[in-house]
Amino acid sequence: TGSRLATIELGPFQLPNPGGGADLLENASMILVPGHRYGLIGRNGKGKSTLLKFLASRRVGGLDPSTSVHYVTQEVSLTAAQEEARPAALVLEADVERRLLLAEAADLAAKAEASDYVPTAEGQRRQVDVHERLGGIHAAG
Repeated sequence: TGSRLATIELGPFQLPNPGGGADLLENASMILVPGHRYGLIGRNGKGKSTLLKFLASRRVGGLDPSTSVHYVTQEVSLTAAQEEARPAALVLEADVERRLLLAEAADLAAKAEASDYVPTAEGQRRQVDVHERLGGIHAAG
């Protein structure tokens, strides 16, 4: 597998019109560069959300399985606490793998700090695995 910091080249791909009719995109391709932020600009109904849904569902060729793609729908029901949160916090909260790994890392750290803790090879391996995966998915950011 390649580096997670390598550019991601997608396509060529078609983006069908969910309402029927002509494809929204034909023979399209794109290159995504790590560290850059991208925005989609266009009039309503021109395929911005459809493209993002295709990326999130991995229906676009060239997307490495280790690459995380998250799509947050425009129609979201939020709790009062979530209404007060920053958008980036909501996106991070929606990343189930990240959330579970962070919880497991905290649990493993708490166990390691307990006075009666006796380290096992399996427990130490799991702690390394969890931290490596957290680093691999850039969980700190």
